[in-house]
Amino acid sequence: MVGSCCGPLFTQRRREAVWKVVLGGYFATLAGMRKPYPTDLSDAEWNYIEPHLPLPKGHGRPRIHDLREILNAIFYVLKSGCQWRLLPHEFPRWPTVYHYFRKWRIDGTSGRGSTGPSFNALGFA
Repeated sequence: MVGSCCGPLFTQRRREAVWKVVLGGYFATLAGMRKPYPTDLSDAEWNYIEPHLPLPKGHGRPRIHDLREILNAIFYVLKSGCQWRLLPHEFPRWPTVYHYFRKWRIDGTSGRGSTGPSFNALGFA
């Protein structure tokens, strides 16, 4: 078993599971291993946005990707204007990112019906 020697293979953060990658005896998220992009969220922006994101429903598979990485990928596509399929490989797979983008657009998490910030308000129209 891969994670048995070094502890659990996932940890709880804000009531959601985020998978970790084992690297030489310590754990690192995928976000910590990639180069930063100009469209990445700062810590202050993330602290402002995080409370407005929907919580997991409590059933089903745990999340593999951190929501911050999903948002970083969405902001990269919106700011750069690239196609979803041309999303750099450092981000989660494009179908995953597009799924969250579409889901949040439909349920109003990122728009007019939401009490939180929208993609447009953050400068990513």
